[in-house]
Amino acid sequence: INAEYMGRPPRLAAPAADATASARSSFLRFATAATASVCAEAFSFPLDTLKVHFQLHGQLTRTNRPSLLGSVRHVYRDRGVLAFFTGVQPALLRQCIQSGVNFAMYDAVKKLLDADHNHSTPRKIAAGLASGLAGQLLAMPADVLKVRLQSELREGHPASMRQAFRAIWQEGGLPSFWRGTMPALYRAGVLQPIGLVGYDQCKYTLIIRLGWKDELPTQLLSAVMSSVGCTVAATPFDVAKSRMMSTSVGNTVYTGSFQVISKIARSEGPLALWKGSFLIFSRILVWQSVFFPLYEQLCRRLLRTRGI
Repeated sequence: INAEYMGRPPRLAAPAADATASARSSFLRFATAATASVCAEAFSFPLDTLKVHFQLHGQLTRTNRPSLLGSVRHVYRDRGVLAFFTGVQPALLRQCIQSGVNFAMYDAVKKLLDADHNHSTPRKIAAGLASGLAGQLLAMPADVLKVRLQSELREGHPASMRQAFRAIWQEGGLPSFWRGTMPALYRAGVLQPIGLVGYDQCKYTLIIRLGWKDELPTQLLSAVMSSVGCTVAATPFDVAKSRMMSTSVGNTVYTGSFQVISKIARSEGPLALWKGSFLIFSRILVWQSVFFPLYEQLCRRLLRTRGI
């Protein structure tokens, strides 16, 4: 099926070159995914700032419903257009680590599980789950720093990255940078399999079943379809992650992932778990629409193979 995807017979490597070729392939996939993810993050980051603003609304204010226009005004009021890029430095670092690990490991685990044989969905889900959890765990410090910077802006006390880093460190040292690990892992455990496997399977269906070519329209439609599933499934965990990461280590308001979700549902209503879902969908859609076509092109040029 891989050969059919590319329209040419597969090339077989000599056994002695397998290890070197595999290491080179993993490194190049890490590099291409990191590069594409930085570009996608830069395009979609203002939507992420607004998303966090929405998700922290019930925690930081007493008003019932945030509005998109009100959030835009609130963010813009502090530092103008640059305020929408608050926390962009750790966000880019986070994407380099998380996406690089995700996509390099996804490809490696798929090969290990022989998931491309008949395009086995369960095996692809297993590969997506393993790579998603590993990438998120390694990227946690940058994720915590990003959310803290955005929450400081939301409270009206914008801080520099150095100030935020120092404040987090003073709250509990190194463990402070893994604050909110469980909801982040739950989110990654839902988002990554749906995003990766959803895109993979949608593209497979369009190309193999419907006869489409592996070109930009196919990649964009696959990105749109996987974005819908990502938004519906991952938003509650994304809200919980933002709430926990924005608080200090000693704060007892939120004590666990499902306690956060339960507390939000009781005090703010069940729909609060999908607070900012339109912004989340917009962000995921923009991110994936930039990332996947760019990643596919980089893989074709550097690896001489399809990206996913």
